[in-house]
Amino acid sequence: MAKPEICYAIIDAASEPDIFSLLDEYNPPVCCLYSEPLQPEIAELAPYLVEVTDDVKKWLDARQTPWGIYVCATVNMRELRHHLRKFTMVIIPDQEKPVFWRFYDPRNIWEILATFDDWRLHTFLGPVTKLETNLWGNKKSDRFEEQRKRYPEQANMSGMFLKFSQQQYDDINRIFINKYVEKIAVFLSRDLMYLNGLISTEYTIVDNVSKVIENNNIDIINERKYIPENIYSESEGVAKSLVEFLIENGISDINSIGLIAYLLAYKKIREFSSVPDEWHEILTQSGQSGYYKVNCLMLKEFGHIPAIYKG
Repeated sequence: MAKPEICYAIIDAASEPDIFSLLDEYNPPVCCLYSEPLQPEIAELAPYLVEVTDDVKKWLDARQTPWGIYVCATVNMRELRHHLRKFTMVIIPDQEKPVFWRFYDPRNIWEILATFDDWRLHTFLGPVTKLETNLWGNKKSDRFEEQRKRYPEQANMSGMFLKFSQQQYDDINRIFINKYVEKIAVFLSRDLMYLNGLISTEYTIVDNVSKVIENNNIDIINERKYIPENIYSESEGVAKSLVEFLIENGISDINSIGLIAYLLAYKKIREFSSVPDEWHEILTQSGQSGYYKVNCLMLKEFGHIPAIYKG
């Protein structure tokens, strides 16, 4: 007789701080994926494995945050936790020690799993029989039966940690670069729409930064529905050139990239080819950090570092 399938949720407290209210109200079976005991500041940001009751499901499906993912399995919570804990830290190129990996981020998991070959996917899933996300009303699920059918159920990955080769790491980085491009494209599109009289509500560039660049919960697919295709296409070209140029020059965090995008909007620069040569010289300085170069440019143009982020 086949074992019954149990539905669990991996809830990221960093993305869904109200998880503790959920646990207090409904008291479902739960455990942390990090080793205990935990420091309070770590506990507030940790991932939690929660058995999904009807109340938990209803609560999660109503959330508007990237709270995490659903996983189904026929094993108990202890066995599933033992498997999933192995993936909370991974080995990446040029790092001697393991680094944290938020594999349960619903904004990225499908794209990341698409970079895995069948064996890597099979050993990553382990006892998980189904994976599901419900992000801003967009539901997706998969059992990966076709990819897994060649391998035995009890197969395990070798080594203590999942290890990414340079190529595998580059493939995943490309996913995040593409998401940066999408954010900057939406930001520039909204600015262009305002200048063309297509946004009738109150608008400032700083508010646009807050709504798009600083907003980790933004639904890019939904935002694009309100942007004319010609405007998005133009903005996407600028965003792609900008983001790739900045990353090539060691400027890779979204806040720094956002500052440069803010500067472009403030100066009403609509083509990457129109960026002044002096900006290029500052941003391509060798031997300097990305933060230093961006701050130098902000000081030159504004005399201070613009306080565009509210968080």
